[in-house]
Amino acid sequence: MKIFFKTSMMLVLSFTLSAHTQNDIESIKSFKPPVKLLSANQWPRFSDDLLGQEMQLALFRQIRKFKSLNLNHSIQFDQHKFSSNIIPASILAFQKFFNEWKDCITEPQTKKVLCNDQLNQRLKRNFNLYRPKDQDAKKASLFTAYYTPTIEAKLHPEGDYQWGIYRRPQERKLLDYDRIDIDFKKKLQFSAYDLVYTKDLFDNYVLQIQGGGRLKIINENGVHYQYISYEGTNGKRWRYISKYMKKKGYIKNLSNASQKRFLNANPNKWEEIYSYCPSYVFFRPTEHPPLGSELTPLTNGRSIATDNGLYAFKGGLSFIQGSMPFRDENGSTKFKRFNRFFIDHDTGGSIKGNARADLFMGEDAAAEFAANNFYSRGNMFFLVLKPEKKKVWLEVLDRLKTIASSPKTS
Repeated sequence: MKIFFKTSMMLVLSFTLSAHTQNDIESIKSFKPPVKLLSANQWPRFSDDLLGQEMQLALFRQIRKFKSLNLNHSIQFDQHKFSSNIIPASILAFQKFFNEWKDCITEPQTKKVLCNDQLNQRLKRNFNLYRPKDQDAKKASLFTAYYTPTIEAKLHPEGDYQWGIYRRPQERKLLDYDRIDIDFKKKLQFSAYDLVYTKDLFDNYVLQIQGGGRLKIINENGVHYQYISYEGTNGKRWRYISKYMKKKGYIKNLSNASQKRFLNANPNKWEEIYSYCPSYVFFRPTEHPPLGSELTPLTNGRSIATDNGLYAFKGGLSFIQGSMPFRDENGSTKFKRFNRFFIDHDTGGSIKGNARADLFMGEDAAAEFAANNFYSRGNMFFLVLKPEKKKVWLEVLDRLKTIASSPKTS
């Protein structure tokens, strides 16, 4: 077994990565997300289609993360400039209002509309609301989804297991390699950066789209499961091979199933097709389910990924209105409207633009179905505490030396 899978090395790795990520954030003195302030009559009506499920866990994880960060930056929303500690203050205030709303809607004698009225009134009194600059009455935000795939792998290339998954190289010249160099010319094979080898190249490609996954590692001692998370890219342009395949007439629709069928039947086309996407995603092993870009664990149905070049300060509170795919009783794919609160935990190489988000669905079969069929236009909003309301919540944050317990384990 390779040494980085051992617990002692994992702890060192996690510490090093966490420090590196925090240093990257601390090197930025000011953040300016591309958003516009909304007037009171432009606010949506807030509700939550999951009735609060998993949100308490997402809030707990984010508060715990904020306690470890240096928050001495400035952040500007539209024309309003604040200290970045406005974001954890916003999360703490929202946690109180959201928990009270959740308690309200679970009371058998309470009408949900009254609980929603109370939540909306509290949010309007205490928060400002912003939308992405490119989202307006004529153009909606675009939402896709991702999940945690499970991939069978071995620690060394053998038999059908020939397709590598790699750590991000440190040497600049190795980062110049494109997808053909890495997957077909095997230029990182047997290097210090190979993690495992799988038997399906398309599964590896999907893993790169999802930004993380779970490895089912098979060796002489049995089976070992290992989570891996996004560690970066080679800096080259990401282009979906599905678009190339459809343009060439190889497939009729963009589904993963269509792509996989064609690729399995035409291995002589692989290099041609995969060369369309020169970008390559690298991964790091983690002890937890997939982590966001600042090493905060992702929460099923509550974490989103946004463009890191535009929304570099993570942990903000978001509200999204969109359409969710589901299977009806006949097995057909249908869509239903949803309204839900999220936290911006993550980023991804293919998530570009200010009116764009990728929603994390989890790691079961339902999550895979949602991620493979999710393509929705809708509205995205960001909630930020009014500056005159933040003092009391910063005092709460200062008192939180530790958080004794969470709704679930981390």
